[in-house]
Amino acid sequence: TEASVYRCKAETFPIAELPPEVYQELIYRLLFNYEVFLNCAQVQKFRYARHRIIYQLLLLADMFGTQTGDGIRINPPLTHFDIGSTIGMARETVTREMEKLRAGGRLTSSQQHIVLTDTTGLQAEIENAH
Repeated sequence: TEASVYRCKAETFPIAELPPEVYQELIYRLLFNYEVFLNCAQVQKFRYARHRIIYQLLLLADMFGTQTGDGIRINPPLTHFDIGSTIGMARETVTREMEKLRAGGRLTSSQQHIVLTDTTGLQAEIENAH
């Protein structure tokens, strides 16, 4: 893997002038963006739309999910277009596959909130997709 390293003079980046919390937040954001980028690359390893969508939903549930009585609710609200745009898929394909997942009892949705009702089944399906 190729990598580039850049160097700048201390005067250009005044380290001592900012509180440590600023650097902690900067590092957190850089790592978060790296994780998002890495997961975008990971989703492409799946051949079928269904598996790409399931992978993305599980990722979103892990990052932004809240446990409810019905399952894991993904916050903030997402449209099928939002999901498709993050995995390089048309909204129509996402809608069709989400309907299949809903009909199979794997998820529910209301007011643009998606609730994963069978995360164990979804994870098993992803593990068997390789």
